[in-house]
Amino acid sequence: MSVTQAENQAMEQPQTDLANAGFLASAFGITFPSDPEAENCIQHNEAKSNSESPMPPVAITHLHEKLKEALQIVETEKRDRLLAQARENRELVAAQMDEDWLGLKLLAYLRKSPHSRATDLAGMVGAPIDAVAPVLARLVRYGAVGVERQLFACTERGSELLHRLEASSGISLTP
Repeated sequence: MSVTQAENQAMEQPQTDLANAGFLASAFGITFPSDPEAENCIQHNEAKSNSESPMPPVAITHLHEKLKEALQIVETEKRDRLLAQARENRELVAAQMDEDWLGLKLLAYLRKSPHSRATDLAGMVGAPIDAVAPVLARLVRYGAVGVERQLFACTERGSELLHRLEASSGISLTP
C-alpha cells in the first residue's frame, strides 16, 4: 500500500465513523448544539464538495470529539436508567418481603381475587389494615398492583413476578 493510499484510508475511516455515529445519534434523537467552528468546517467542506476534496482534518477531529461527547451522554443516560430500574426492582422485592412476606401474599390474593378493597385484602391475609395499606402503596408505586376507584388488582408486572417465583421455586403461590 502506498503512502497516498494509506493517507486516503486514514482520512476515510473517521468519516465512516462519523457517518455511523451520526446514524446512531439520530436514532437516539441526539441533536448537537450549534457550534460555529463546526458549522464553518462543514460549510467549507460543502463549498469544496464539487471538487471532491476531503473534509479538513480539523473538522473531522472536531466532529469526532463532539460525537464522542454525545455518545458518552447516551451511555450515561442508559446507565442511569438501568440503575433506576434495578433500584425499583429492589424496592419491589422489599415490598413483597416486608411484614413477613405480606406483599407477596397480597399479590397472590389479588391474582386470585382481582378488584378487591384494601379492607377485604386485610381480611384475606389476616393482617390489620394498618399493615396492609403501606405495603399496598409500595406495590402500587412499583407497578405490581394497580388501583382504580379504591379497588386493587394485580398488574401484568405483578402476575409476571408471581409466575417467575412459582417457576423457579416449583411452588404454587395461589392461596
